[in-house]
Amino acid sequence: MLEKALRLKGWASVLSKQDSDESVSEETQKVGELQVTKLPYKGDDLQDILSTDTLDEHLKIHKRYVDNTREMVQGTKYADMELDDAVRILAKKDRDSRLFRNAAQAWNHAFYWMSISPPGQDTAPKGSLLSAVDNTFGGMDECREEMIHSASSVFGSGWVWLIVADGKLQLLTTRNEGTPLAKESYKPLLCLDIWEHAYFLDYRSDRKSYIDSAVKQLLNWGFAEKNFEDQTGW
Repeated sequence: MLEKALRLKGWASVLSKQDSDESVSEETQKVGELQVTKLPYKGDDLQDILSTDTLDEHLKIHKRYVDNTREMVQGTKYADMELDDAVRILAKKDRDSRLFRNAAQAWNHAFYWMSISPPGQDTAPKGSLLSAVDNTFGGMDECREEMIHSASSVFGSGWVWLIVADGKLQLLTTRNEGTPLAKESYKPLLCLDIWEHAYFLDYRSDRKSYIDSAVKQLLNWGFAEKNFEDQTGW
């Protein structure tokens, strides 16, 4: 079940904090029926880096994006689409709309929850993704340092992404609700949320410590590896 849930295409479901051993639902939701599904880990599994209070507050914000998106698409052509497809179209035609902002953030957050995992669980990629990291950055340590630098350079709220662009690994930063789905050639592998609500209860104004800890201990490289294989066929 989890293997299918990890696939980028059609992974339109979003997540809420429900302690359970069950993996994320396989079912692809239409935007007009978006509901939260379960996190792929228990809330306290991340407490060495992120407290359950932070997760609770973060998930409330995510749920608001989901609810807003579901309500706004009723009676529109977007209601029967998958979330990633709707975001791509909105990014081209209606980038400044309230619907795009909420839909993009609903997708970004869903992708973020899959991009992190309990500390020590998926700390490095293997196989073809590891080779690509070595070729692009010079090694995992260098990749992490570049990601930390990129995330720290974002002014205000935003995201840092590891993507495949034109067949090559690349780091991408986006501001606010910005998403790699806005560009067809960008294929996201994993991301880190650097909005203040992602860390403030635990780290206050020390965003750098949050970024450093998350990049080195929370990123789910197993998720990135599966996405890399799906996107490149390697």
